[in-house]
Amino acid sequence: MSFAGFTISVPRTVATKTHALALLHSNAIVLLAYNVFMQRRGNLVTRNAADDPAPVVTRPLTEKDAIDIWIARWLRVRQKDLLVRYRCDSRRLYEVWWGERFPASRDKAMQQFRAVHPNLADRTVFGYRRIPRNSLNQHQADLFE
Repeated sequence: MSFAGFTISVPRTVATKTHALALLHSNAIVLLAYNVFMQRRGNLVTRNAADDPAPVVTRPLTEKDAIDIWIARWLRVRQKDLLVRYRCDSRRLYEVWWGERFPASRDKAMQQFRAVHPNLADRTVFGYRRIPRNSLNQHQADLFE
């Protein structure tokens, strides 16, 4: 489905067309709110980085960028779009989300999010849970003996 030039994916589990339109409307409002927010800040990328003939110039992320990255996460902006916007590796985003870089940025972003989007603040989960992928439970091997 598309809305105002944006293509929004709707899960296959949607039961009715009305439910699909409600999802489309909800996602479009969040996307529109984020684009308005980024336009006011002057950070909105209007073209794809692959279309840019100029060489990719990377720069280190700042605390202001980290706050914007948190707000974008809560507004459900795709990680791919964040990578294009900040022209960085995905590891830099995870460093922000895990609190390795700019650990105070999450609290500052939460305050800014509540001020800018008061109607979304009550239904937004402001956390990030890191799930360890490489730790194996030693007792699990006992199941096969």
